[in-house]
This record gives sequence, structure tokens and C-alpha cells, in this order.
Amino acid sequence: MSPRGAVGAPASLLLGLDAGATHVRAAVADAAGRVLGRGEAGPANPYALGAPAADRARRQAIAAALRQAHAAARAVRAIVVGSAGVSESGAGRAVARRTRAAFPGARVAVLTDGEIAQVGGLAGGPGIVVIAGTGSIVWGRNRRGEWARAGGWGWLLGDEGSGQWLGRLGYAAALRALDGSGRRTVLLPALQRSLRPRSSPGLALLPRPTTPAEFGALAPLVLAAAAGGDTVARELVRRGAAELARQTAAVAHRLRLRRPRVVYGGSVLTSGPVLRRALQRALRVALPGARLCPPAGDALDGALRLARELASGPPPRG
Repeated sequence: MSPRGAVGAPASLLLGLDAGATHVRAAVADAAGRVLGRGEAGPANPYALGAPAADRARRQAIAAALRQAHAAARAVRAIVVGSAGVSESGAGRAVARRTRAAFPGARVAVLTDGEIAQVGGLAGGPGIVVIAGTGSIVWGRNRRGEWARAGGWGWLLGDEGSGQWLGRLGYAAALRALDGSGRRTVLLPALQRSLRPRSSPGLALLPRPTTPAEFGALAPLVLAAAAGGDTVARELVRRGAAELARQTAAVAHRLRLRRPRVVYGGSVLTSGPVLRRALQRALRVALPGARLCPPAGDALDGALRLARELASGPPPRG
């Protein structure tokens, strides 16, 4: 398996990036894959933030990783960037061009964050990864190296089961409880306390979240309410899990994976059991025989694994 869209030259140090909607992580490793330095910065989704802000975040994370590794940019010979938003409007090609300009001697591959999460979570093997962080997406790969995805259409059109989805629908449910058009829910007082402690009892005058990250920050309140038995919050979690399970089944069908290993990633699925248990139940209905397993590694592990393969493989075309 070799990363798609790779360009460049032979190997020395490896650089992997996991650039998501909430933060970007970078790691520098030696040719054997041993990590020498790590760096972090803010969100780096070029589609959501624009190219300049995403570029700055990637550069900051890379610079921090190189400093910790006591390494110069010229020592890097293979780079794999996994990023949210790179499948939109040619953003991936633009990221590749800018990365090549900063590392002219390196081979470069730019993939989606879901692809590197699949490789890291399944240690390079076939199977499916379900990601629910700020956004959500399902990615799978079979033994022939064929890829398929479902979901991940952004916060206005999809991202079911994600942090922003749970936070946004939980906020809407609280508003309906406030005006009497919806069911009572503990989300109303929980959001009131969270958004402005010791304020007036209404939500209407409180600061309103407007970005995916701001809605995503409310997801822990929804998950906590669901864990405490609130019926409105539990229904939101159930709906999100059912959508993710349907997307997983769609990917399995397209890749002809009959009893796939399914691993999970993203903060909403990894930070606690609430959505994970709901997903496990939903998979029994949508995809009997699937095994939901903890990931072998994370997305950054996948980026470094692919960078190592890129460095040792035949010279890429183009």
C-alpha cells in the first residue's frame, strides 16, 4: 500500500501530520519509525478556516516537532499529511504544493484525516474506522487496497454523531424546552450553567454558539445528560450512533467486507463509553458480524506508518 498523490525523493527522517478541525499534531521520526519530536497547534481544516490559517497551524506544529527532534527541515525525506477538508475544492493539491515548497527534497503525500486514522487504527490492515470528533466520517479499506467512505459531509449537511452535531441538536432541544414546544430536558439548566453561570434563567439572551468547534464544546454536556438517563439526550446519542452504524454498513457493502473489524477514533468516541456503547448496539442491527475494537494506534501513527512506506517505496510518479 502506498499513499496516493505522492511526489518527491528518498528517505531519512519521517514527518507525519494529523491536521483536524480542532487541532493539528505533528511528529518527526527516524527511518525505523521511532518518534524523535512532537508538536501541536490549533485547528487546521483549510475548508473550514481558509488556507492561510490552516497553513499557519501546520507550520507551527511542524516547527515544534522539528525543534524537539533537534532536526532541520532539510533532513526530512518523507511527509504524509492527513487533514480534514482536503477533499474540498482542490485543497489537498494546494496543501501538497505548499508542503513541497517548504521541504523541496521530500516525498509528499496528502490524504484525508480519515485515511490516516484507518491505517493507524488497523495497523495497516483492512477494516473500517468510525471517527466522531468535532466532525464525523467513516473510512474503510479492503485487502485489495480499495478505499470507501461515508458521511463526513460537514456540519451543515451531515457529520451525524459528531461533537458539533450532538452539541447543536442538544442546544436546539434546550431551546424547545425553554419555549414549551419540546420535551423537558436537563440540557436546559446544564447549558444555562455552562454558557453563563449565575445569569437569567433563559437561553435566549445567552451567548450562542455559531461555529462547529463551539457546538462541539457542548457535546460533553449532552453525553453526561445521556449517561444520567435524560431521555432527550439519550435519543440524540441513539440517533447519532444509528447514523454512524448505517454509514459503516454502507462502506462494508461497497468494499465487500462481510465481517469487518471496526475501530473507533475521535474525541467523542474515545473520551467515554456513552456513544461507543450506542454504536456497538446499532452495529448489531446495521452490520451483524462486525467487531467493534479499540484502535491499534491513532491517526498520527497512521501518518508515520505511511511516511515510512513512502520513504522506502519506489520513486513515485509525477
